[in-house]
Amino acid sequence: MYRSSMSISINLIILVVIITLSATIDAQKLKCNSKTEKEMDQIVARIMTFGTDRPFPADKAKLKEYCKEQVRLVGKLESYKTQCLKNQAKSIVSVIIYSIKQVTSTYCKRPNSKRSSELVDSAVCANAATNDYNKCSIEYIERLLYAKTLPHGKDRLIQSCCGYFAIYNCVRTQAAKHSNVCTAERIDANINYIRTFFDNAINAACGEYSGDNDKCDKVTIPPAKKSSKKHSLPASFFNPLVNLLSNI
Repeated sequence: MYRSSMSISINLIILVVIITLSATIDAQKLKCNSKTEKEMDQIVARIMTFGTDRPFPADKAKLKEYCKEQVRLVGKLESYKTQCLKNQAKSIVSVIIYSIKQVTSTYCKRPNSKRSSELVDSAVCANAATNDYNKCSIEYIERLLYAKTLPHGKDRLIQSCCGYFAIYNCVRTQAAKHSNVCTAERIDANINYIRTFFDNAINAACGEYSGDNDKCDKVTIPPAKKSSKKHSLPASFFNPLVNLLSNI
């Protein structure tokens, strides 16, 4: 009788564990739809930090909190990649996630390193210029949306690939508005932080128009023609960039 009761208790415990695990898995399972795509857009915007209500970490204590959120956000992005993306889009996002993880590891696992100190020191510039920096991102988003309307070929590459590198010239121009806190070193640190997220994916997809050669330096990027239709722009250039690079 005792053994029978014990067996029933063990079986009940196992059943509860299975139900709990199943519920957890279901809770983590994403619905692959436009709502989730929009959520990932917001997540990448927070990872990039510019133009959001998320400040860059101005001291080591804030860096620790920043890193915790960064890891959580990247985890969500990785779930999206695994569950919702396929083929070229999945490969591109895999490269982006790998790059973000590498950057996060550099700053977060070694908070006393030179790179971490540079990030913390540059926060005063990044936080002051955050909305102006975001103007550069918006300009690139408009380029990507315009590029999507172009046929496959040189013009599309110039808008999407060379347009990406133009962001950083724009950032330098915007930073000049905040010369009281944005030194050359801090601007470089701001630019390098974001470039390390996306450069690998851009260079892999853009071929001769990548950052590995000077072809983009020799072309003039025509201004993007804005659509006459009213629409809200994405919070980041993540989704339009991935969509375009997947079909370049």
